[in-house]
Amino acid sequence: MSVQWLFDLGNTRLKWAVAEAGRLVERGVLAHRAAGFERELAAALDGLPYPSRALLASVAGEDLAARVEAIADALLRPLIARG
Repeated sequence: MSVQWLFDLGNTRLKWAVAEAGRLVERGVLAHRAAGFERELAAALDGLPYPSRALLASVAGEDLAARVEAIADALLRPLIARG
């Protein structure tokens, strides 16, 4: 079964979801300006099923997108693709 991690990085929050066989099976939201954001995101991702790919859409700027990508990359190398 194909598993995908989906990230929507907005100006105040990161929304993430896990898609499996075309259905969202898990999702979450984190405020990326909150203290401990990176730690919370890493903990949330670490418990998810390993994906065949990960997609990141961002309007929040390159610095923040790079932070999210680095966290996912540590778990997924080299599956993450940004667009």
